[in-house]
Amino acid sequence: MALARRKIREYDFERDRDIKLESYKLSELNWRFMLNLPSHNAIDDCKVCAYVYLAIDREAGGICYVEI
Repeated sequence: MALARRKIREYDFERDRDIKLESYKLSELNWRFMLNLPSHNAIDDCKVCAYVYLAIDREAGGICYVEI
């Protein structure tokens, strides 16, 4: 979880220096990435996490250790 928080903050800083998130809650990330998924639903929360992880992976140039 610490790695995810650090990477999200790095991504937030490098990508959009003028736009800062108020928090790193799933609802905020859902809004930030314009996913329009319901909140507080296990499968939709997993989708938000997966999207954020894959976005960070693309931006960082391949930190994903699993073949997709």
